[in-house]
Amino acid sequence: EVDHRWMPAAHRSGGGIVICSVCGREGHPCCGLRYWTSLRSAWLRCSEEAVAAEPPSFEDDGSLQIAREGLAGPIRDLSEGELEDLEDCLDAVQRPFPALRRSVPLMQAVQCAEALWDTDD
Repeated sequence: EVDHRWMPAAHRSGGGIVICSVCGREGHPCCGLRYWTSLRSAWLRCSEEAVAAEPPSFEDDGSLQIAREGLAGPIRDLSEGELEDLEDCLDAVQRPFPALRRSVPLMQAVQCAEALWDTDD
């Protein structure tokens, strides 16, 4: 969804390969802080302005953290299929990365990643 938003700003090479509007490299439409802000905004389901707002000090809680405090309900368990999809996605090293059927709570994704890393040791 975010890549589609940035595609019109990207250039294309003679062979039709997407060229980044920021760094000029092939293979992605945009990168850098604005792109990261767009991705985070989509992931958090809030405005880019809210994501871009920085606290007075990085030792302080950010405005999003304060606004979202207490909104998180109980973390749902993942089904076997969701867990397999997440593992496949985390294990992938090349694009296109496997798509998840639905969003996964960050805590679940981190726990899954840590478990995968522990088995790699």
